[in-house]
Amino acid sequence: MMKHRTLFSIMALLVCLATVHATAAQLTASMPLGRKFYQTNEKIEISVLRGASEPLAPAILTLKLNGPDGSEMRFDFSVPAVPVSDGKAEAVEHLRLNGRLLRPGDYTAEIQCDGASTQVAFTVCSHVRNTTYKLIHWGGSRNAAMMDEGKDGLGFNVAMGETGEMSIPSGQDVMGSCLMGGGHQHDLKLSNDWSDPNVYIGAIQRGVERAFAFRTMPNAIGAHLHDEPGLTWLPHPRLKGPDGKPMLSPHDIPYQQAAFKRAYNRDMPAFDSLDTTTPEGLAAWREVCEFKLGFMDAFWKASRHVLERLKPSYLAVTQSQYGWTAYHDGYYFNVVRSMPVVCGHGGYNDYWLRNFNPSFFLEMALPRQLDKPTWYLPEWFGMSADAFREEHNLSFISGIQGIATPPGLNAKSPAAPAIAECNRLYARIGTIFEKPAYTRQPLALLYSKSNVEYQHGQNRQPAALAMAYMATRLTQYPINAVLDEDVLDGTVAASHKAVLLVGIEYLDPAVIAGLEAFIRQGGTVLVSADCKVSVRGAKPLEVEATALWDKAQAELKQIPETDQEKLKAETRRVNSFRSIMEYAAPLARSLKSALAAAGIPPAFESDLETICAGRQVRGDIEYIFAVNFTPEAGYGDTSGGYGAPVAAKATIALPDDGRPIYDVVAGKPASFSKKGGKQKATIDFGPGQMMVFARPANPIGGADVAVTGVNRDFTREGDAPIRLELSASLKDSSGKLLSCAAPLQIVIRDPLGTARYDLYRATDGGVL
Repeated sequence: MMKHRTLFSIMALLVCLATVHATAAQLTASMPLGRKFYQTNEKIEISVLRGASEPLAPAILTLKLNGPDGSEMRFDFSVPAVPVSDGKAEAVEHLRLNGRLLRPGDYTAEIQCDGASTQVAFTVCSHVRNTTYKLIHWGGSRNAAMMDEGKDGLGFNVAMGETGEMSIPSGQDVMGSCLMGGGHQHDLKLSNDWSDPNVYIGAIQRGVERAFAFRTMPNAIGAHLHDEPGLTWLPHPRLKGPDGKPMLSPHDIPYQQAAFKRAYNRDMPAFDSLDTTTPEGLAAWREVCEFKLGFMDAFWKASRHVLERLKPSYLAVTQSQYGWTAYHDGYYFNVVRSMPVVCGHGGYNDYWLRNFNPSFFLEMALPRQLDKPTWYLPEWFGMSADAFREEHNLSFISGIQGIATPPGLNAKSPAAPAIAECNRLYARIGTIFEKPAYTRQPLALLYSKSNVEYQHGQNRQPAALAMAYMATRLTQYPINAVLDEDVLDGTVAASHKAVLLVGIEYLDPAVIAGLEAFIRQGGTVLVSADCKVSVRGAKPLEVEATALWDKAQAELKQIPETDQEKLKAETRRVNSFRSIMEYAAPLARSLKSALAAAGIPPAFESDLETICAGRQVRGDIEYIFAVNFTPEAGYGDTSGGYGAPVAAKATIALPDDGRPIYDVVAGKPASFSKKGGKQKATIDFGPGQMMVFARPANPIGGADVAVTGVNRDFTREGDAPIRLELSASLKDSSGKLLSCAAPLQIVIRDPLGTARYDLYRATDGGVL
């Protein structure tokens, strides 16, 4: 009996010792990036710490990955022995999962080794965005609030300014915002001019340092660098203002003079020593102006180069479009020509053309940058859903590749319903704009560099251009802004039927010669009565573009400042959207008559002037956009002069040329009927609503889809090891290819019937 007790005691002791040995080893797993959410385009790192107070023997480390559908994967790894050092044995094993091989969902990684176990949980999200159209929240929400921002919430797919992890499950890519800073001069100091190498090198260093914080984010696509950069203004050394103090001026800046001296080994001609009414003075001033245009051009080129060294294909963008009028601050078409994307914001709706100011700034900033994507922020202030819808739609119809919403607007804003509405609509149909191919419209509006230089430090043409732009909105004529260079290199002659000149005091002889050659070749040049140039063969418009505007502003100045109540009321009325429409009405009537006489029709005819026309041609399909901008009655007394959008009914007429008409928004044939040689439809528009019609060369027959197969290559680094390769083509009713950009919805289901991808894409040349 004693023998049996002893044997039992020994066995119990062995079990106890085994238990001590088994529990002595410790296993801890962690995610080194400190995230719970990962994407399918990255490696998912797991660190496993083995530890014990005694040496660890060679072992098998087992990783069991439990998937969202009940699936399980098991991996066994040999791990080495670990000796004791400083009283403990420790070693870290680094495990790496390829996110491209994991289905999106929640995962648990169970890890066993040395008789111990641990686990970590994480979530894999798809990196594939459901649309190629960029839907941007500029300076958007933070942290958990981002979950209301993505595809199934407000529909954004880019958060500009947020590095937070919650951007991943919300389905948004991220870009830092204003990583260098903001304001015209760096750090808002007038002494920090972009011509000074110490300034721009320091700005680049700061931008790269801040962009570095994004290096571990799989959804980081680039960096927004600066808001509203511009060459500086300083007190002029000689010119005085009305108060006798030195005049603040962008001319004769010491940093720029020093740069000129380094480049040419001579002094920069002084602004106040030149007379631009003489050929010699104009040539000297042009040399100064063109030299200044190189500063920010070079700065952004260097910025892009550095950022792409940080991360290849990293998109470097900056705000630029607001400054299209600021020629002497370094702005012309070349300012961001080295950037991969043109990004900017507008003149907002609180001045000038009010409701149309954002789209006006956008279109005037587009010339000679039509080969790259444009992302644009139309609004800044809080607004109603109807106002947001209108301003967004008026910018969208220009054919840009991305559109942004300002930081103050979110899921709790009054504009939220329109934000979600616009984002979801653009996600579906904005894909036709993925490949920049801005349509050259029959009518072009000339913004002249030589005219700005002649005005010697002034730029008086933009006010006339604003009235001309408003006139084209009232007459359903889409436009392109063109420059002197477009006349000189033959772009105007090759791509347009008419050019409108307004507010021009001078044109270079070569530009005049180019316009006259355009006329001889059958083109039309229309010249408003405020122009002071003579172009042989041009057709005069007996209207001064800014006459009524100037008259109203002059009358406003006659009101005594002591009568504040009247002054405020009249200021609101004079600068209201309805007044702007009235100021542009005479030019609109004259322009419409002249274009009709020249045989140049509008995009469509409308019995209501407050329907804005857009037109984009993509191969065999012509897209016609109609946006209702009808304002409420009166002069915006309750909205500070803004033209609050209201519903309206309009009859639209399109040419009856045999082509079918489709309602792109509804995805079906549009309800037009033949009347008087036209295809007509009466439409009830909501406030700010946009209708989109597609006119293919022939009726659409359908799409053919071909699956090439599944391509597997597990040697790929940074690319999908398993790829489904397919193609689609759009055919007309006779089975022929429609060579066009057309929006498609693509749903791909896996063998379990789950929709793995639900995508909006567009054909390119009829093929996807």
